Amino acid sequence: MDVSSPEVLSAVLNLQSSDADIRSKAEVKLYEHVQAPHFTIKLLNSVGDFSIDTNKRIAAARFFQDRVFHDWQRPGHFSSDNVRRNQSLKHRRKEDRSSPHLPRPIGQAEVRVTIPETEQALIKANLIPVFIKCLDISEIHPLLLDAFISIAYCEEAHDEPAASIYALIEDLSDLSLVKLGLSLLVELVEIQCVRSFHSAKMISTEVITKTFTLFEMIVPQLLSLNSSQSAECLSLVIPIYSRFWAFEEIKELFFAPVLDDTLHSTNCFQWHKAILTHPNLSIAVKVDPLLRPSHSWVMAMEGSVHNLIYFPEVTDEVKLDIFWDLIERWYSKKIWLSDRTISDVFDFFKSLSDTPSWSLIIEKLKSIGGKVFLKALDSTHHTIELFQNIPEDYLVMMTSKHVARTRWRVPRFANLEVSVGELIQKIPEDVLKPIVDYYVDTIRDRSALRAEDKSSFARAQLVDGALRVHRIVATYVPSNLVSPAQYTETLLKYALPELSPDTLKAQPWLTARACNVISLLSNSHFEANEEMSQAIFESLMYCFNNSDSFVIQVFAYKALENLSCIKSINSRLKSEGRRIFKQLSLIHKMHPLNVVADALLAQGVQQSAAESVPLIVEHFRLVVSNDYEQSMQFQNFIYKCYEKTCGDIENMLKMKFVDVLELASRNGSLDRENLVPILYNFANSITTVSSEIWQIYSVIVEAFETAERRRIYIELVDFAHFFRSVVKFGFPSLPTDSPQVQSLFELCFHQIKRNWFFESPHAAFELLELATLSYGEKISSLLPHLLEKLHEISQVYIDECAGYESSLNGFLYVRVLLAACIADADTTLNFINDKDFLKPFYSIWKQNWSKFQHLYGLKLQTLASSSILRSNETENIPFNFRKRIFSKFCDDVSLLREAIKAPDYLSRKCNHPTNSRVSHDSDCKDCEDFWNRMLDATSPPRVSPLYDLDILSAMHDCVDERSQWTFTYCTDADNSESV
Repeated sequence: MDVSSPEVLSAVLNLQSSDADIRSKAEVKLYEHVQAPHFTIKLLNSVGDFSIDTNKRIAAARFFQDRVFHDWQRPGHFSSDNVRRNQSLKHRRKEDRSSPHLPRPIGQAEVRVTIPETEQALIKANLIPVFIKCLDISEIHPLLLDAFISIAYCEEAHDEPAASIYALIEDLSDLSLVKLGLSLLVELVEIQCVRSFHSAKMISTEVITKTFTLFEMIVPQLLSLNSSQSAECLSLVIPIYSRFWAFEEIKELFFAPVLDDTLHSTNCFQWHKAILTHPNLSIAVKVDPLLRPSHSWVMAMEGSVHNLIYFPEVTDEVKLDIFWDLIERWYSKKIWLSDRTISDVFDFFKSLSDTPSWSLIIEKLKSIGGKVFLKALDSTHHTIELFQNIPEDYLVMMTSKHVARTRWRVPRFANLEVSVGELIQKIPEDVLKPIVDYYVDTIRDRSALRAEDKSSFARAQLVDGALRVHRIVATYVPSNLVSPAQYTETLLKYALPELSPDTLKAQPWLTARACNVISLLSNSHFEANEEMSQAIFESLMYCFNNSDSFVIQVFAYKALENLSCIKSINSRLKSEGRRIFKQLSLIHKMHPLNVVADALLAQGVQQSAAESVPLIVEHFRLVVSNDYEQSMQFQNFIYKCYEKTCGDIENMLKMKFVDVLELASRNGSLDRENLVPILYNFANSITTVSSEIWQIYSVIVEAFETAERRRIYIELVDFAHFFRSVVKFGFPSLPTDSPQVQSLFELCFHQIKRNWFFESPHAAFELLELATLSYGEKISSLLPHLLEKLHEISQVYIDECAGYESSLNGFLYVRVLLAACIADADTTLNFINDKDFLKPFYSIWKQNWSKFQHLYGLKLQTLASSSILRSNETENIPFNFRKRIFSKFCDDVSLLREAIKAPDYLSRKCNHPTNSRVSHDSDCKDCEDFWNRMLDATSPPRVSPLYDLDILSAMHDCVDERSQWTFTYCTDADNSESV
């Protein structure tokens, strides 16, 4: 079927569905198409097909991006720890567990359907032409750009893409194509540089020389065009240089002539300077404040400032003059600077604190320093917008009691607050004191103006800026310049009025700011003034209950948490706890953010588990498909509540245990370490298998299929105890052809084949043994299938089974065959004879005799031997085999009485006491694994029917047969045959 067919494109679109079922069906449907010849190039061509619906083209671009990222090269030749920095990549990686790139039905081999080299050549040739066709669809641009990065990073040579890119850039008649070419060139140079950082490969000087030559030709023309598109192109040229300073081979080219006798570095510096003094910078002042940060000239200026800070061979004094001139023009409102630009300039000033230039900065700050900082932090449309439609990372930072000092934790648009604070810390106290006094006076004056006219937006904005400055002062200014008591008094005096109903209605963003700064107070501040704290509590509760802004509610809740240190308020909070919890629950449904989740879970701790867990499960369901980290938060909270139930099945089912397991399975996190002991305790309490427990059983079985498709590895060992309990209490009432029985057997076989050298086969063999013994003779109808599968396994792993005495899997393999002999020796022996498998079976068994020297092992061997000897198929077994089996039977019977006295008795050659655990570090390999798997007193309860069997009574029942066997195998030595 053609990739562009409606059916295939609909499946591609459904991969992005938030519904797990729809997404799963799309995954399975696409699997066969992904393997078809030229699938990926056809997928790319559909992205550029104008006749296809735009949403489907976008979905196809996203699938193409993911396909290229994972399957451009063979496994092992591509590292996901690569140079790709764009946000689209990070976001997609976050979804990898819930949106697999390559669907694969369970049972398929672990292979990657890599893109063939012939198809790769077509993709490289078509990518840029398709890119050009999609210039008008903004959603497709980052997806194809990301695919270009993946391809370029994997390829050794970049001559072909570079030539195509240069062709786009050289012709300035169409600046949209120039912009596309420059965006690709930025990534190509980035890849060249980063690969040189992480390997011995040298950066391609041909690419750099051509780039410098090209820039010498086009940058002067772009500067003269004075258009927004030319500024966008300049904003792409500038970042390319930021990568160059670290490479000596590039510096040699950078400080050399390119087109004429002028050094390229000289021209480059003049371009940067020309951008910072360009008359079009003033245009941004007249632009809508909300659009200023994305203005093309502002973006070009941002890059120029950032580059000049690190520009080689330019003195600090020259840079300082350029940057201070920029600050003065901004302060006098001749130009507009973004927060990022101001932050970079302030960071540059701070970096000079240990240089002679620092004295020049101090002199400049003495005159207008306080006003500059206040203007930088003053309220703007942007800061107000942040508090109305706040990004999560900024909200997290604002709810922290300390402005983050580590840059990578601070959202980019909040760097300015940190930059101002860190620069303030460097200023000498004699210079800083007047600045702080100026701030205190400003807060007082602005609040007074605000009191005169509460309806004025401009005056409310002034107070918002003052409170923002107050946060920085409280965090960074030394306490000898502004004491905590002074800070608290000032804050409460001017912030508390903004919690009023009038402000909440007219300027909710100002109420949000007031709630935020109050939430930063420590407990001691509230304890020092209980009367004021009571007033704050009432105001905060009003804001929390009556605001329709989740930002205000989150900040108010954070402040209320601090007030709980006062006993009278704490009791009030407890009485309001249920309502607060439900309110936070509603907020999270509307705004499923981590910081809201934190508040919800913190309040959930105060409620009873029976009340909070069902609500939390609904939120778990809300975020499980799109926020892996947050769903983990909810899971961990729920698991802690389950731990307190001590495996009480009734309570756990009331607390939606089935739903939680289903969601955890969808989230690919069913193997979490904290779930294993919970499921263990749950299994301990099972005495009957209800419909809910069968539902849990199905969820876990399906989880292995889901993990297989998503290439997530989970251990069957972690769920073995639950399966044991279900087999013991549920299987005997089911027919052997029931879906539950069939699914467990198939799961076990798959785990054995797929993970032979890992731990999952250990549990799989044990479950097969347990199911066989639990059914007894009723398993006869299923036994041929079981034996056929075991024989298939032996054909692949027979050498591993029989060749190593320490093979735990060989030991477990034999146990399943012995259990089959106990259940139905006739069918088992008939199969073994038909497959000519008697000798290998006996060989593996003999290799592992020493591991059976304990009560359970002796019971298993004794019953199996007696079943073999009394079977109707015995006559088809060579005499010498029968004689050896009888000899083994006699040896085991003689050890039974001693083993009954010490059920965990091991082989006599083992010196470990029977009541101690053999560690993994022990040299005793014969007993170590079995002890840890089954016989340790702290291991799972022994649910095999053999544990309760009175073996001596069973042996007494066959006393007559034993006499006959003794007569046959101990006297008729002449009939022996060679093994």
